[in-house]
Amino acid sequence: MPSNRVRSNDDFNLPESRFGGVSSVVAIRRAIVLVVAVVMGFALIGSIHDSGSVPTSANIPSTSSTTTAPSTLPLITTTLVTRPVSQVVVLVANGTAVPNAAAHFTTVLKNDGYTTLPATDTLTPTTTTTIYFQSGGQGDALGVAHILGLPNSSVSPMPTTPPVKTLGNAEILLALGPPFASTATSVAG
Repeated sequence: MPSNRVRSNDDFNLPESRFGGVSSVVAIRRAIVLVVAVVMGFALIGSIHDSGSVPTSANIPSTSSTTTAPSTLPLITTTLVTRPVSQVVVLVANGTAVPNAAAHFTTVLKNDGYTTLPATDTLTPTTTTTIYFQSGGQGDALGVAHILGLPNSSVSPMPTTPPVKTLGNAEILLALGPPFASTATSVAG
């Protein structure tokens, strides 16, 4: 008659570790199973994406369907034009009470090769840091965001009425808001 007793490591002749757990033999077996599963997962993913190329309209396969779905998928692309930074005119405006923040970031961008205008202040306090761009300047604004370590979500089209007294010939307006402005170090100004 079979026993109703729960089996222990001793029943399987597995030595226990110093900490009372399963031995390193079992841990090694588990690790091997995990490695094999990961390798098989990568192999499966690799077989799905065996071409390794980015889809283009020339290599997107058309599919047949009995539903009303289109037989081919349209390729949607967006090209952002960027220019050499020396050709991009940037105005930095402080929208906070942090002294010299606009001067600091004007210097940072100038040192990175941007053409900068004299630092200014926004007309009203700002709640977030925003990089505004004139028509066609989204790629340049994203470049400024990248240089400063800001997320792409901080980039926005220039409003009809910019938040500064005068924009001059600026193509990009960096409106500093908290907490980003507080990262500025004091710059004589």
